[in-house]
Amino acid sequence: MKIAVINFSGNVGKSVISQHLLQPRMNDAKIIAVESINSDGTNNETIKGKEFADIMESISEMDDVIVDIGASNVEDFMKK
Repeated sequence: MKIAVINFSGNVGKSVISQHLLQPRMNDAKIIAVESINSDGTNNETIKGKEFADIMESISEMDDVIVDIGASNVEDFMKK
């Protein structure tokens, strides 16, 4: 299963939902954080929305993945 968690506002719980609600119920799916500014309290690797091709390539190779798209990158991600 592939899920995108996206919202145009910051600090609404996207990362919390991804990490604590979805990931444990999806065979510990990998989380791809699409962020420029990471405020979720983790040190996870982040990529930017303008790197859409790289994101889509990574997603295509995984069975279970959650894409956590931060407010700082929603516009670039959606345009691509």
